[in-house]
Amino acid sequence: MKKLAILGFALALIGGAASLALAVPPGNVITTVGDESFQPNALIQATFRWDPGSVDVASGHKLTFVYGNQGHDPHTISIVNKDQLPATVQQVFKCKVCKEIFKFQDGHKRVLGPDGGFNEFGDTIFFPPGTSTNVKITAPPGTTLYFMCAIHPWMQGTIYVTR
Repeated sequence: MKKLAILGFALALIGGAASLALAVPPGNVITTVGDESFQPNALIQATFRWDPGSVDVASGHKLTFVYGNQGHDPHTISIVNKDQLPATVQQVFKCKVCKEIFKFQDGHKRVLGPDGGFNEFGDTIFFPPGTSTNVKITAPPGTTLYFMCAIHPWMQGTIYVTR
């Protein structure tokens, strides 16, 4: 059921994840890395993560996200509050903020286009395999933004907004 909800979310938002040809300063790139493995009755493992896990970005500048991991699952790039980041396995599997991110309100979900700012809770970009996307960081200097993948809640990162 969760995969169907994710698929529906993906199809509704596919247009927001198109690769963009925007100028991005060197070093303002975050890549997904990792893989998944499964052994019946023994192990399920996912090592998906953001690389690097934190980045400094000047306010008003672009940040590029590149899909580089070996899996075939989509990701989201979702701004959340620090206290909403799952910190335990139980919180990952019962991710409250993930449910909020996937909730459609008034028939639509706030998803940014190429000109939208990326700076507040709920800002979410759908990120399918084989793509890259640029976001403009519009939060004021001195702000710390926390982001995660609502599909894989252990994928968490930090954006430190600079001058």
